[in-house]
Amino acid sequence: MNSTVDFFEGLIHRVPLQDNEKEVLIGRMRGKPLAEIAASLGRSRERVRQLEKRALKKLQEPSRLGVHFLEGQDRIAWLLDQLGAHLQAAEDDREESEPIVADARLEVLGIPTRTLRSLRRGGITTVGQLMRTEDATLLELSHFGKESLRRVRERVARLLS
Repeated sequence: MNSTVDFFEGLIHRVPLQDNEKEVLIGRMRGKPLAEIAASLGRSRERVRQLEKRALKKLQEPSRLGVHFLEGQDRIAWLLDQLGAHLQAAEDDREESEPIVADARLEVLGIPTRTLRSLRRGGITTVGQLMRTEDATLLELSHFGKESLRRVRERVARLLS
């Protein structure tokens, strides 16, 4: 993996991107989460995500850079590395999204109103609280049966995937 990252870094440094865009792309290639890159740059996670998106857009459309920087085998290697970077970024985003999902309100699940009210009466107001609650405890709630439990667990699984 290190040789791939080094190769990627070499290519990134040959491309006319802004320094902060280069730092974001290299950090993401090294597997750093957005929050860590944001802290090192003194920016917000959202700003780092925007920088990453802008840099990737420039790389996907070389005409935006004003130069055609790769030819032949270098371009093929570049595209393979880009694919690896996209896969790594998607995996990192998935890992980072789970804590955010835990703070989400129950309404994001799209569950029936009766089930939603039962959960609220039981003191469960976020997806995270729901995920930490055992099935037996949920089944003890009034107007919350096996079908409600199945539907809720299905919706949580869909949200996390």
